[in-house]
Amino acid sequence: MTALGIRRSSRERGAACAVSRENSAASDFERPVGGSRSGITMRRESPHVVVPVPVIGVDWSTRQTWVMTDIDSLPIAEFGFPGPLRDKLVSAICDRRKTSTTSTVAEYQIEDEPLPQVGSRQAVVDSNGRRVLVIETTDVEQVRLSDVPWEHARDEGEGYSSVSEWRIAHERFWEGEELRAFLMDPNFVVDDNTLLVLERFRVVD
Repeated sequence: MTALGIRRSSRERGAACAVSRENSAASDFERPVGGSRSGITMRRESPHVVVPVPVIGVDWSTRQTWVMTDIDSLPIAEFGFPGPLRDKLVSAICDRRKTSTTSTVAEYQIEDEPLPQVGSRQAVVDSNGRRVLVIETTDVEQVRLSDVPWEHARDEGEGYSSVSEWRIAHERFWEGEELRAFLMDPNFVVDDNTLLVLERFRVVD
């Protein structure tokens, strides 16, 4: 879980996501594979060409299909807990002011999540769980809390004037009730030796 520029990568949980509805009527050539109402619909563009079209569902009463887009197929990235803080962070990403983020290693361990990989892409979600844009990881490193460089703190886009100011804000979050509840550790604290994941990313246009 993330805040103040802290990001935790998250697996897809099957939550509702934005989908585009194809309003044109399905032809008689369209049927879900295996009789299922979700999966792959084979659309026959001509009597001799069949093109696989990924769909989330088909409503045969109206002959409408929901087609999965690229952003729908990506794992999600959650910045902060839902609410004003997440909205602020997502806005900073959209404005390209925020290009780095920090998580504790403990946040990955609690969900048995792999660390981010350079080149991986994720869909950033807002407080309502809507996927708003795609980011791509450009750099990842693990460092101790005491070794976070100024350039990383600055690029979190939160207006910090020093690493000390960045650290105070992040310690307040990491030792707050919400993250302690997420980690299932009411006494979780950080110190100079706490391992962090420093990640850089770019918005994919």
